[in-house]
Amino acid sequence: MSESSGTRAFVAAPGRMVEKRERNGSVAFFVASRRGARSAAAGLAQPGDEVSHTRCSLSPARTREVLAVVERVHRAMAFRLPPLRFEEFLRRFDSYRVFEVDLPPRLDGQLFLSPDGELKTIYLRRQNPRPRLRFALAHEIIHAELHFPEGKLPRLVACRTWEHGGNARRNSIEREADFGAAALLMPTWMIADRLGAEVGDPQEPTTVRRLARMFRVSEAAMQVQLREYAAERRRG
Repeated sequence: MSESSGTRAFVAAPGRMVEKRERNGSVAFFVASRRGARSAAAGLAQPGDEVSHTRCSLSPARTREVLAVVERVHRAMAFRLPPLRFEEFLRRFDSYRVFEVDLPPRLDGQLFLSPDGELKTIYLRRQNPRPRLRFALAHEIIHAELHFPEGKLPRLVACRTWEHGGNARRNSIEREADFGAAALLMPTWMIADRLGAEVGDPQEPTTVRRLARMFRVSEAAMQVQLREYAAERRRG
């Protein structure tokens, strides 16, 4: 899928995959699949939203393990400047297939894995705003790269739903996937580079808006990650 500036997802007739060449020469593939939407809706889900990604509920050791996976992905992509471009991710990690489909409200995305993990299929709710769709995709990638190798997805399925204020009920792997997704899209070291020598409150609304646009995330998600950035600075 392409995240090129100004690009919206192109959705074909149900079940038909199409190719669309963007202005920058990259090729994006999109599909509409009613069968995929029904399959995704049938899975189990845990409530939450894209702003519930602080490390407060993770132990220091677990935080390092999640960030190690994120750093491995960043290295493979040679990720140096925002935003993270998923077309580049899909070129580097060619076992993934990502489809934007009609999903029920509150179901943001779902991951299906083959038993050997060699095929990873992700369905995303195409009606969602682009920042939320990007976060859901990052969330499912963390499930595939972190939790599947650890044997924590015995049913070979993971999914992400949205329910405002539902963070307290989320299980540990969902919280870890949210934390990893935030680090994948908005690494704090890159936020520090973007802020540079700026002084003052990084939570100032104009700063939040500027960084959210730069990283192609929601302002709410950027606010939370800026709090994480500030906490890291305090920890030294």
